[in-house]
Amino acid sequence: MYFASPEDAANAFCKALEGCDLETLMAVWGSGEDLVCIHPGGNCLIGHKAIYDSWQKILGQHETRRLKIDASTLMTWSSAFISVQTSLEVIYVGNDQTPRGPLLVTRVFMNGRSGWRLVSYQATKAGPSESYKILKETHSLH
Repeated sequence: MYFASPEDAANAFCKALEGCDLETLMAVWGSGEDLVCIHPGGNCLIGHKAIYDSWQKILGQHETRRLKIDASTLMTWSSAFISVQTSLEVIYVGNDQTPRGPLLVTRVFMNGRSGWRLVSYQATKAGPSESYKILKETHSLH
């Protein structure tokens, strides 16, 4: 899989997450041990295998094999080689309309020979949602 932009990689990640598609989700990640993932309330996972194992456990818990993610961008910083995206996300499991979250999620993507890849993911429980300003603009890193 080749992702021509960080947005393409982010969209593929969210679509794979919503479909509980572990293989596609992990295809968005970079390779090797220079990867970091922190799930809400979880430990700092380093390396592809530890991250794979954690997502396998999370996605395996959902018998419906379907999630819905409502995401609002808070901020995006981008350059030719790195993109940092922070969003406010609410997750729904299967047909249950009970919201899970909200979560503050930050994803870091790097651009390399194989296109844009996720290298860092951190999610944490968000505070009161009225304190977040939803932005649609992208800021350039110099």
